[in-house]
Amino acid sequence: MFEEEVGGGKFDDQFIKAYYSFRIGLRKPSKESYEAIMKNERLTAAETLFIDDSMQNIGGAASVGLQTCYLPSPHTITELDL
Repeated sequence: MFEEEVGGGKFDDQFIKAYYSFRIGLRKPSKESYEAIMKNERLTAAETLFIDDSMQNIGGAASVGLQTCYLPSPHTITELDL
């Protein structure tokens, strides 16, 4: 779907690294999923922004101290004033 909307290119190419639950063996909204990525990337929770369209996932991210932004469909990240 991403390739069709943007006219080519791979989704993963938009990021330094993409994390997928089936690869790391953890799923949102478990605390362990956020903690594993923060540890692997040496991120500080208070300095990291998590954006999602699921309030359940927002809650999971907030529970480990991440800054969060709820972005409900049909809104897109390009609409955020970041």
